[in-house]
Amino acid sequence: MSGVSGEESSSVCIDPHSELGQVTNELHDLHTTSSNDSNSNSINAKSKDGFLSSVSKFLGSDIMNSHMHVPLWVMEPTTQLMRMAECLEFAGLLNAVCLTSRDDHVRRNSLIAAFVVSAFVHTTKRTGKPFVPVLGETFEYTSTKENYTFYAEQVSVAPSVAVSYVKGDAGWDFTECVDVSAHYYGNTIDVSSLGSRRLRIFDQQDETLPPEIISWNLPTAIAGNLVVGGSFLDHCGPVIITNHTTGYVIRLDFRRMGWLNAGYGEVSGMLLNPDNKPCVRYVGKWFEKLDMVALDVETGKDVGECETLWKVEADEYKVDGDPWNLKPFTYELLGIDPKTKEMQGPERTAVEMCVEKLGYDGCDEVNLPPPTDGRFRRDVMYLALRDNKKAAASRAELESKHRERAKHRQSRDKSSAEAEHSHRDGADDDGKRYFCEKKSEEITETIEKYASLVKNPLPKGPLQPQAIAARAVKCRESGEVMEEFECRSLGSDPMSISRKSFYEILHNYWDSTRKHTTTGSYTPFF
Repeated sequence: MSGVSGEESSSVCIDPHSELGQVTNELHDLHTTSSNDSNSNSINAKSKDGFLSSVSKFLGSDIMNSHMHVPLWVMEPTTQLMRMAECLEFAGLLNAVCLTSRDDHVRRNSLIAAFVVSAFVHTTKRTGKPFVPVLGETFEYTSTKENYTFYAEQVSVAPSVAVSYVKGDAGWDFTECVDVSAHYYGNTIDVSSLGSRRLRIFDQQDETLPPEIISWNLPTAIAGNLVVGGSFLDHCGPVIITNHTTGYVIRLDFRRMGWLNAGYGEVSGMLLNPDNKPCVRYVGKWFEKLDMVALDVETGKDVGECETLWKVEADEYKVDGDPWNLKPFTYELLGIDPKTKEMQGPERTAVEMCVEKLGYDGCDEVNLPPPTDGRFRRDVMYLALRDNKKAAASRAELESKHRERAKHRQSRDKSSAEAEHSHRDGADDDGKRYFCEKKSEEITETIEKYASLVKNPLPKGPLQPQAIAARAVKCRESGEVMEEFECRSLGSDPMSISRKSFYEILHNYWDSTRKHTTTGSYTPFF
């Protein structure tokens, strides 16, 4: 998804009266907007008091799936789909897993543990709320540094569910379903995950070997001191990383911050072998690093040197003058230079990429991001460029437009057979669905069992991690066929517990919507 030079793009001829031309002109206005409007950046005291008063009625309830309107000063210039992409910043750790010998279980699983912990570093001091994607909104990102491609889509708005698929060139893929509940308690908000994560590591030397399948839960996220005191974001609780193929299990504990920031960010844990004996211990902080020390399996004592698996430099991992505590990688996803506040880079914006690629060497067929890509959202881009007035107006316009679309969908007189056929084909009412939703009695049974796994990471029963791994090995050796729910628990499809659904990416449909031959066929979604 790389762009072309400014000299090449300047020769592109776009009809200013076409839809793409109008969008390009508006983007140009966005570029030249001054970001020094102090009035637009100031928070109205009455607005803040009014908002805090209005949310009091949601005390103790799940505000994630409520229809509460959040003012702009609470927001940050990202979307939930971009937040999902931020977790892949240190995907190089997964590339390192693929380069490590398949027999070196300790090293491979330790690198996976480091990747899981690294996914939280971008949340450091981030208490701003990301924009909720509209139904059918997508986000696509290709990393030329770590060599992976990320796809995500908002597949439901009530409840809010987003799904992603990531393909790494080194030999791995990753799926995630973001399905959360957020309960408001006056001065804090507790966010719990009801979704799933599946990582598959393929053997590049012997493709006949089955991939290693790893899954894990997420700790509880706590946004504190929202009304009184300095706001903060913390992660606390157990995280169980299960290698369903080898039987290794990693138990991590994210310590809850105490008085005077005691223990903030601390993470500790152990790697257990298939015999349930600890062979490695971990210690670190989720916003800084993760270290490992080898243990004697019989005595449980340290036998090796402390090795750092992953680390970030705090001084290099911040953006000067940023009011939301966004990280450099976040600005890369937005396509904005954090210093000059100008659009640039291979991921600068969907519109600029369209203009450049449509004129690149006169190609008849070009790959474009879908028109549903989140980089088309002017409310997010205006806020990132510090123009709150235009951001608020764009947000109101977008919400109004998609409310009308929702009413139009509800008013359609479709038979149940037609609706079912559309659902099977992976298309929603607007014909924009890149992840197909699956439902069946077997899937419902599987998710009910998985729900117990989320509540109790190591329960007794069919989904006990070591039992599943041992069962899989036994079936491969004997040729026995596993039960449907057992296979599903080892599968790669992301699942939403609240919707009791699995999702599968439709690669062909996604690719077809990215290919356009004329500017007239590129219809803006936002």
